[in-house]
Amino acid sequence: MNSLLMEHTVSLTVVALITLAVLVIVLTCICAILFRSLKVSSNQLNVLLQLSDFNAQSNARTERLLNEFEEKLTVLNAHSQSMHTASFQQPSVEEAARMASRGAPARALVDACGLSDGEAELMVRLRRETLQA
Repeated sequence: MNSLLMEHTVSLTVVALITLAVLVIVLTCICAILFRSLKVSSNQLNVLLQLSDFNAQSNARTERLLNEFEEKLTVLNAHSQSMHTASFQQPSVEEAARMASRGAPARALVDACGLSDGEAELMVRLRRETLQA
């Protein structure tokens, strides 16, 4: 009986050792899979960080270009307004000359053509002197 008990104990020990070996192999496989997964995740993280840096640089470049565009647009707008104003001033002077030649008073030139009082008075005097000469 002692020998039977000894055999049974040895059998249980062998089974326990085999089970332990299988568990070690399974755990090693799981660790290897997790390590590969971690390595892939690390590579993906590096790619995301590089994309983030590229995006930040791109945003800075876009911001700089947008600021330059806004500055140029402001200059063009100011230039356009000055040209628009100049285009309206010339016809106003011509219209004032026509009105003065028809005998309109200086106040009418100021009101209708946007001339200053001095400009309107000068226009009326010049037209009068031209007609008198």
